[in-house]
Amino acid sequence: MDRLPNILLRLQHYLTDIVPLNGILQPHPARESLPLEFQESHAPFVGTIGSRCVTFLITTVAQPAAAARAATYVGNCLHAQDVVIVAENLTAAQRRGLMAANTAFIVPHAHLWLPMLSMLSQERAAPATDHGALKPATQALLVQWYHHGVNSAATLANAAKVLGYTTMTMSRAFDEILRHQPSGLRMERIGRERRCTSGLTGNALWQHFFPRARTPVMKSLLARKTPALQELPRAGLSALATVSDLTPPTIEVRAMDINQWRDRRAGITIIAPYEQPDELVTHIEIWSYPVRLHNPVSSIAEPLSVALSIPPQDREDPRVAIALRTLEASP
Repeated sequence: MDRLPNILLRLQHYLTDIVPLNGILQPHPARESLPLEFQESHAPFVGTIGSRCVTFLITTVAQPAAAARAATYVGNCLHAQDVVIVAENLTAAQRRGLMAANTAFIVPHAHLWLPMLSMLSQERAAPATDHGALKPATQALLVQWYHHGVNSAATLANAAKVLGYTTMTMSRAFDEILRHQPSGLRMERIGRERRCTSGLTGNALWQHFFPRARTPVMKSLLARKTPALQELPRAGLSALATVSDLTPPTIEVRAMDINQWRDRRAGITIIAPYEQPDELVTHIEIWSYPVRLHNPVSSIAEPLSVALSIPPQDREDPRVAIALRTLEASP
């Protein structure tokens, strides 16, 4: 299940495109009731299509008959009536076998067979690039709009200046937003300039694009703690601990963007794990866009992006889930 985050994102996009999916797919609340061997090979997520609750079982398929029996068994364990197998790929023979066993399946952006929804076998071409995650500059622009309104970066020139990108990069960001433009957002061209206007709230605009949002973290490393690094905003679990009762991690997490990293890397001493005591080490996250889009003097990195950066395995901890809700509620 190492590729789970990627296939889950593609599944979310695919379902959003073809069915009336309500909200975001969530880990099945009863997944821990599965036997350990099934927990390791089958990842159940739950979503609502119209008024129908459906369990999407991300797994691999070798023998269709065995996969069908496993889906039935998992459904019984989870008390789920509608179970859909989700796989990276299925051969024609595997698809025929699952159909013969009356087992629903989806290969995101390629095949689906959902008899419970009267959606029979369909084939689609490979996904276009705009079905994937947001480009970093596009996500940065949306985060800027969330906190400060569309007027804060309404034109290409202004957005480039505010976010520190070139106008060409912002032009691509505007193009990507235009491809998925929600009602309530308008993009006008005045001469060679483009301007966005919106009647949507920042939150409504962000929620429209949220299924395509990605973690801002490009890479993480350990460095020797210095006063300069202590001036960086807290990120990850350290940021969550700042705004909640969550216990801080033993190694503090700080964030800088890729441009800061390029400018400052010569003065940063990278160390290996366990090379020095935790109190002398800083965990640095390198972000793909500015880390303080919400507040230039904040002690924590941008909250929406911090939430996106938390790994799925950490989100399973109830304490982290509570801290995330506190972070979302913080100004």
